[in-house]
Amino acid sequence: MAPYSSASFKFALKVPNMKIVGNIQGEVKVGIQGQDDFHHIDLQGSVTIPKVFCPKELACRGLDYKVVKLAIKEGKKQEMKIPIRNNGDVPVTLELEFYEPQDVQKKDKFDVMVHPNVITINPNSTAIANILVKPQKGATGLKEKPFRKILTARVRDSALVYSIVFWIEFY
Repeated sequence: MAPYSSASFKFALKVPNMKIVGNIQGEVKVGIQGQDDFHHIDLQGSVTIPKVFCPKELACRGLDYKVVKLAIKEGKKQEMKIPIRNNGDVPVTLELEFYEPQDVQKKDKFDVMVHPNVITINPNSTAIANILVKPQKGATGLKEKPFRKILTARVRDSALVYSIVFWIEFY
């Protein structure tokens, strides 16, 4: 740098991959070439884990997780509005998609879609996701057993993923 010039820098603290709520501390050493001493700048940040859930989730006997139960008429497509709530202190942007395992031999006889694919939920508020369940052409025998579908909600710019299990029964 030329004499009497200045520069500005941005520093970032890397958030750990573990779900640790608390402070993150760091330090930056700034020095001038040709000088022996350094200037120390302390950095401090905090980790806040969003609290996202679906208010329609119910505890189900025999299962160790909560589910959102859907009842759908066989042969008809149906659209449902599902609320997703953020009880945290920061806004959260979620990328929504239904989980499709790669190694499944048997395909479902219906399609499940979510719209919009990306939602932003402000602190202590709720957003609505539209779920569309559509049977494939010629699909019959859906009343035999309930189906499970998993909606994944990835927090943007994070490794955090929430899952909402849908228990779909046809009548």
